[in-house]
Amino acid sequence: MVLSAVTSGCGPSAMRINSSESDADIRQRILLHTPAGTSGVDSLEWILRNLHCEQALQVYALYVDEVPEATDTGPGVARTNDRTIRAVVSTQSTRLVATRLTTVEWQFDAEDRLVDVTVDRQTLRPIVRGQPQHVPNRKACESN
Repeated sequence: MVLSAVTSGCGPSAMRINSSESDADIRQRILLHTPAGTSGVDSLEWILRNLHCEQALQVYALYVDEVPEATDTGPGVARTNDRTIRAVVSTQSTRLVATRLTTVEWQFDAEDRLVDVTVDRQTLRPIVRGQPQHVPNRKACESN
């Protein structure tokens, strides 16, 4: 189930993540605002108010229940059963007609305290019906 979410984070003053930043730099910037030990609810509130997100957030259901603004209008919140919050913070089109997503994941312990923040990158290529999807060889991948 996807709920709408209001995010002033979508406004012009929201913190934006540039896809050219290193994973370590992104993680460091996020940890400045949501350090280890931050509650899941406080992390979600900060994300909704301050972080520009490109797609609907994936959020542990109990955190959504505790944050009223998570159910208002906006880009959306999908409830999950994992003690995590996932946000696509940057998208970039590549020259190969693909989209590169940069995702940040906040991971929480059984007491709902932040224990880690990870950064993941994924490249999505369009699937064209009737045509095989081109998979570049290793040498081409290494030159990117």
